[in-house]
Amino acid sequence: MGKALTCFVIGPMGEAEGVGSRARLVRLKDNVIRPVLERVVSGTDDNYNVVTPFDLGLYGGASIVKDVIYAIDRADMVVADLSNGNPNVFYELGITHALGRPCVAVLQEGQSVEFDVNAYRVFYIDLRSSRSRAADEAAYSRARDALYVPLRAAHLATDDWSKLENPVIDYYHAPMTYVSPAPALAEGYFVNFVLPVVESLTEAKGDQYFFDVGIADIGPNMPNSLEQTRPLTASQRERLDLNIVVPARVELAKRDWANRLRGQAHPALVETKGRTLTMWAYEGMNGSYQLLDIPTTMRGVESAVDRRMRFKERVNHDSEEWRNVEAQEVARFMLMLQTSISTRLESSFVRRRVRVIRSDLLGTDPRLLWLDTLLPLD
Repeated sequence: MGKALTCFVIGPMGEAEGVGSRARLVRLKDNVIRPVLERVVSGTDDNYNVVTPFDLGLYGGASIVKDVIYAIDRADMVVADLSNGNPNVFYELGITHALGRPCVAVLQEGQSVEFDVNAYRVFYIDLRSSRSRAADEAAYSRARDALYVPLRAAHLATDDWSKLENPVIDYYHAPMTYVSPAPALAEGYFVNFVLPVVESLTEAKGDQYFFDVGIADIGPNMPNSLEQTRPLTASQRERLDLNIVVPARVELAKRDWANRLRGQAHPALVETKGRTLTMWAYEGMNGSYQLLDIPTTMRGVESAVDRRMRFKERVNHDSEEWRNVEAQEVARFMLMLQTSISTRLESSFVRRRVRVIRSDLLGTDPRLLWLDTLLPLD
């Protein structure tokens, strides 16, 4: 499934930088960044919309800073032209770093950066306008060659801030956007649910498991104790995995899954060190049982998305803006959860016992296709 991505190009915008199609920022966008990103996503269904502040209609007025911050916040990637040491650009660069956006910094050949970013990679290009079309095209070609590798790296980091290096991330070990609740919710879900469940599934001596897992019949009643379930055998336990379906939309996390799944899946109880956890089970393709959980804790990101709306007095959860920001929060939840699974579960054998899939991708997994009909918002 292809992604529609945005690259926001910031840089000096004064008349000294040219006007109209000859403006340095416009030439950088049209003749260098756009063709390079087209090459980067070639062979995929992804595509980039490359924009500058000029495309936002910013030619003066008090709303410039607000609109540029908004554009940086919504961008998947930022290119920052630091040429001529424009203070506005450095201000915008700091915001880009704080928000954890992949950023490629460029500088006119022959210039230097007298700022903290000098410790980080800056790519030199020559965009001085000449009266020769051939000379301009040659300069654009050299710039495209210089920026292909860093722009490709930035593209690969659009879904994973851990691949980024900037002063904010290096100090805080995360972007400032992680004041959002999604990472904390994912961490709490991992510690309080995923980790104890996985320990229960794998801790054994020979074929004797330390903790019980029980499955109840499909029906209207939920079991209150393990005594009201059928314990799984050792062979069934060996093939028992935990499948986590992360709601792609907050609205899905707010639904009553007990009512929706009661006639489709088996109630399951998993004994852990501290308590017995309730979830669902279904019969897999090979006849074995599989555990299923939908982290309704995701509903906690709703207020954070509301706070990021441009017009907070007219919040519409069905608007394109709200859904775009919601998708970012869901992606942060997924990334933190998957990172915890890959780094904090002790072995590849244990890690393989947990699968995470977003609810809107259920149709791509034949093992969970039956659940797809229960999740649409329509």
